[in-house]
Amino acid sequence: MKILDILKQEFMENTIGGYLWFVICILAALALKRVIANILINLSIKLLSRHLSSINPEHFKKKLVKPLSFLFLVSSIYLAVQYIDFPASWELADSKHFGIRKVIVVLYGLMFGMSLTWILIRLADCIGIILEKNYRPQDEKSTALQVIPFATDFIKIVIGVVAGLIILSTLFGINVGTLVAGLGIGGLAVALAAKDTFENLLGSFVIYLDKPFEIGDYIRINEIYCTVEKIGLRSTRLRTLEKSLLTMPNKMLVESMIDNYTLRPFRRVDRIIALSRDTMHEQMITIIAGLKKAIGEHPLTTDEIYINFHEITSFSLEIRIQYYVMTAEWEIYLKAVGEINLIILKIIEDNGSSLANVQGFLAFRNKATD
Repeated sequence: MKILDILKQEFMENTIGGYLWFVICILAALALKRVIANILINLSIKLLSRHLSSINPEHFKKKLVKPLSFLFLVSSIYLAVQYIDFPASWELADSKHFGIRKVIVVLYGLMFGMSLTWILIRLADCIGIILEKNYRPQDEKSTALQVIPFATDFIKIVIGVVAGLIILSTLFGINVGTLVAGLGIGGLAVALAAKDTFENLLGSFVIYLDKPFEIGDYIRINEIYCTVEKIGLRSTRLRTLEKSLLTMPNKMLVESMIDNYTLRPFRRVDRIIALSRDTMHEQMITIIAGLKKAIGEHPLTTDEIYINFHEITSFSLEIRIQYYVMTAEWEIYLKAVGEINLIILKIIEDNGSSLANVQGFLAFRNKATD
């Protein structure tokens, strides 16, 4: 009974028990917020296990643990505050008028609204992950797969804007209709200030509709060779040959000349081989015939093979070799060209000839860019 009597005692017009429950609620929230968040996420994963079989649950935990923990903490603070109140002797204004109560109510409303918005944005990310994983096994170049990251970013922006308007209307009593109408007056100034942002946004729509490239394509932009990793609302992420990550504004992309190497069915090879001036007429004919036969028999070359006695110079006799390798993969292309180069050298050696060896002259050079 003594303990109950102590808890019923009042201090600053609140009972000791009320203060105790307030402290317990706050400490429990701080200690259990991540545990509760993980439990909720695990239950959700089990309920949606049919759609999440190919997805690592850690992806969802990484996205949702922090916002759910924050929401649990904010809710616990609201529950804890119910046990205590400001003393009436302080004569504080009620929550409808400006004062400490009003500030606390607004701050709490902001925290609660921000936590819900945070969760909705992270849920949009999770839905995007689910959709990407479900489409990826079917078709890496699916149109739906390409639009998922774009749509996810757009939805997150819509969630943020709508949540912001609701918070302004609910907490600050601002008439959203009047606010939107007022934007028409200052619309020109806003448009000028956000000119680059709007241009990049339009650029993302142009990329999606025109499709000069897709995620995973190997392209060349302004002499930069790179692979497309992500097409966003404002910019596109590109992985260069040096493995660095290049972020390029969409406006700049749509204004650039883009060469999509992934879309070409073959890779062209154009070579000049300079033979020694000692090469005889019959040797030249035999070498050319042997090269046509050997290159044509390679499993990755097409039927378009052009080999000619190209030019007679003061230093050498030049043969021009042109053919196509049936691959878009860089590694496979290099391997095939290397194999054919070895064949070329062997045929030249077997026919008693050799490459020209003159100072300042390249005996084996590219005629055109691969």
